[in-house]
Amino acid sequence: MLVWVSENHLSSEAPTTMMFPIFVRVKLFRSLGFIVWIFLAFSSVLGFAEGVDRPREVLDGEWFFTKNSADTPEELARRNTQLGWISMRVPHTFNANDADDGGGYYRGAGWYRTTFKMADDIISSRRFMEFGGAALRTEVWINGQFVGKHDGGYTKFRFDVSAFLRRGKNQLYVRVDNTRSPSIAPLNGDFSVFGGLYKPVSIFSTAHVHLDVLDYSGPGVYATITNVSAKSVDLELHTRIKNESAQAINARLRHSLRGGRGELVNVMEVAMQLPANKVTENTLRQQVIEPHLWQGIQDPYLYSLETQLILVDELEEKVLDGVQQNIGFRHITVDPEKGLFLNGKPYAVYGVNIHLSQRPHKGTAVSEKEVAEDFLLLDELGVTGLRLAHYPHPPAVYEHADKKGYLLWTEVPLVSEVNDTPEFIVNLKQQFLELIHQNYNHPSVFIWGIGNEVYKQDETSNRILAELHALAKSEDSTRFTSYANCCSSANSGHAQKAELNASNVYAGWYAGQDGVIGDWVARTHKDLPAKALSISEFGAGGSVLHQEQNPERPDTAGKWHPEQYQAQVHEDAWLSLKDKAYLWANFLWLGFDFASDGRAEGDRDGINDKGLVSYDRKVRKDAYFWYQANWSTEPMVYITSRRDTLRVDDITDVKVYSNQQKIALKVNGEALQDKNVVDNIAVWKNVQLRPGKNRIEVSAQANDGNILRDKVLWVLVKD
Repeated sequence: MLVWVSENHLSSEAPTTMMFPIFVRVKLFRSLGFIVWIFLAFSSVLGFAEGVDRPREVLDGEWFFTKNSADTPEELARRNTQLGWISMRVPHTFNANDADDGGGYYRGAGWYRTTFKMADDIISSRRFMEFGGAALRTEVWINGQFVGKHDGGYTKFRFDVSAFLRRGKNQLYVRVDNTRSPSIAPLNGDFSVFGGLYKPVSIFSTAHVHLDVLDYSGPGVYATITNVSAKSVDLELHTRIKNESAQAINARLRHSLRGGRGELVNVMEVAMQLPANKVTENTLRQQVIEPHLWQGIQDPYLYSLETQLILVDELEEKVLDGVQQNIGFRHITVDPEKGLFLNGKPYAVYGVNIHLSQRPHKGTAVSEKEVAEDFLLLDELGVTGLRLAHYPHPPAVYEHADKKGYLLWTEVPLVSEVNDTPEFIVNLKQQFLELIHQNYNHPSVFIWGIGNEVYKQDETSNRILAELHALAKSEDSTRFTSYANCCSSANSGHAQKAELNASNVYAGWYAGQDGVIGDWVARTHKDLPAKALSISEFGAGGSVLHQEQNPERPDTAGKWHPEQYQAQVHEDAWLSLKDKAYLWANFLWLGFDFASDGRAEGDRDGINDKGLVSYDRKVRKDAYFWYQANWSTEPMVYITSRRDTLRVDDITDVKVYSNQQKIALKVNGEALQDKNVVDNIAVWKNVQLRPGKNRIEVSAQANDGNILRDKVLWVLVKD
């Protein structure tokens, strides 16, 4: 088996402090050449400090917005005193109504302004402004002073705004520009780039001595997990602490590991000397005995890691800063012949690609409730993994995956093309480091994606992909890298730059990609037996408004995308893929229809309609239920072609998707012969319809005795 394991942790350049044990030693373990200390919580006059909350204010009051290309607030004021500011709330995108209708959309600058108040204790703490998501270039001014800028549209980012704030009222101006820039990734892609502040903006405070929240906006505490078994796990905690005060201080760093019920498992603590105005780093290692492993969807067990930075002052202790994160103990290996193993056991990874959650007239500026609705649809589908296309996703996505047991492929926004300039490469790596640092501790993440479908294969693109792979491994040696290859051999230069091979293959859909995808996989596996293969994209377009029995292959760029053809492509694809255990993952394209304003196909312009669920989330297509029948353990039956309500042929087939063994059918109250379910499908051929309304009903008895039912109404129209 191919196994990548290392004791290296998140790289950095700051000095590491010496470690001094504080508590009485209870037990000593020796493993891999390092000494592991386990300490017990204690009762004393000091007590055990509770966690500290970072006060946070979400700027969710009234904002004002205007489209304008001015570069600064001063220029904005000079251009016109009546700029047509619109009152609104953040989250907001200025492409909510033009990036999903075809024909082009606004890519330019938008200005936001608001006011907020600060309390009188402003000098006693550090203040940081956090942007949850803004695309693509963001520039910030507070009280007329330039704070800074951020290039990149899909990670959160922070500024230290302590020096710019004043007591009482403060004025905030934010310029967000989604213009295509040669120095900002992504340069291209088959998706709309929604400009604006599409995630919340907030201000939080810390003490002057705090965990390093500006380390690519990561948590400042990074858990590296190695040597995973049912007997023990090696846990390494790397922490960055920033002392922004004018004097050195003595402090304690305490890590408390708690189980799923809140019980204390063990504690690591160290005394530290923190020089003034410096970042100090510390690494502690500990062996956790008899860990409860994170077992994917069967048992996604999470521990709580509580980190506290404690000021030492004689017999008192004060918690200066702290953070709580969920972590999970798991180990993944991949074998070219046997596929993926989770904690030593074969584990099938299958699911969908997803873009950022979107809605009509909202774009990506959706509510947390709407994000949760998307994940409920994925939960009910029965996925075991997700590929997060084609850029970093918000924290809620990773947190949900941790709790549900999904395995995630998450990737840097290198899509379609590269630019061989220092500015672009620096930005690309900056965004990759933000992705890695912000999501390092999520057990759900198992792939760092280094790119998607870079069409031009040359020395430049190969070099950049190789550099991204090397960067990922230098930051995190415990996870794999992969690249979604398209339009070239699985043995091409691009495909070889990552550890694990992945291919986007649209058999039965795009021109030149004929046959069944499983045949392509079998040939590739035969030709490249030493490569660990997967399918990162496959699928077809489908409109719920387009209904056709026994459809022929449509023109992919045309206006007719019958729902039945999409379902047939997925039936053929999954039946040819599901038993190929050597595939380490299968991700279909995709979970939800999404905005791609350059498209002019299907039932409407501006939408990529390959999703299993419609853009507005109101309709789950037939293909959704095909995968639910294959993936979900919840008993289900579903009649296909239910939206083909007006029929002109009096003879039709009735097809049902189900994960049950036998299905009963009634047509207009008359029972037909029961059918056995074969490969999650039951079909009654040549069923007679009568003129007018026809009531089609199916039922199945689940193992628990409950009767499952589904019904549709078809109307036979005769001339």
